[in-house]
Amino acid sequence: MLFATLRFDSGKSRLTVQEAAALRDAISQIKKKNEVIYINFDQTGYSLLAAGKVKEALESFRQLAARHPKEALHKVQISRVLLDAGLGER
Repeated sequence: MLFATLRFDSGKSRLTVQEAAALRDAISQIKKKNEVIYINFDQTGYSLLAAGKVKEALESFRQLAARHPKEALHKVQISRVLLDAGLGER
C-alpha cells in the first residue's frame, strides 16, 4: 500500500462548476488505476499548528474571524490554538 500527501490549493474557497468538473475528471483518471484513494481536507490553521507554527496558525484563524465576525467557530479555534500553545490565560 502506498501513501502520499497530495495538496490541492484552489486559491479560492469555492470552485466554479467547470473547475469542480475538471477536478472530478482528474481524480477519476487516477482512480482508473484501481487503487483506493482517501481524500482528506486539512484546515490551514490546524496544519500550521501541527507543524509548530503557532504564530502563523493564530494569524490564519484571526483572518477567518475577521472575515466572519458573526461566527463563533473561528474564535473557538483561536482559543484552542492558545490552549495548545500553553497560552490559556490569553
